Amino acid sequence: MSDEKNQGPLQTLRDGAVFAKLWQQEGKNGPFVSVTPGRTYRDEQSGEYRESQSFSGADILKVHALMLEAHQEAGKWREHFKQQKQNRQAELPMQPEQVQPQQQGLAAQRDAALAHAKAPEPAASPDQDRMPEH
Repeated sequence: MSDEKNQGPLQTLRDGAVFAKLWQQEGKNGPFVSVTPGRTYRDEQSGEYRESQSFSGADILKVHALMLEAHQEAGKWREHFKQQKQNRQAELPMQPEQVQPQQQGLAAQRDAALAHAKAPEPAASPDQDRMPEH
């Protein structure tokens, strides 16, 4: 996420005011997902919506259910990141040892091609070209 520094969450799971936000993080082994549980509430004085990480007794079961769902979704994101990595690796240019023959001179390229070419079939003798007589 190097060029996506201030982006929002990958996904937000909700059950009423309770939420679980899934975030993409970068680690030494590539991207991974972290989860932030929270609750939305409205500030009585300002009327603005805010977030909190404290929960009432009734919210705890919602948090539990959302965290189980977040665990499943994080697994899907892991697979997505793994597939992206495989796709990027498939798009990488050839390794130097594979590029090297193209950098050789024409004579070296010819010699390499001849070394891998099949020998031609022997030509048919003039007697084999004739139709047999009955």
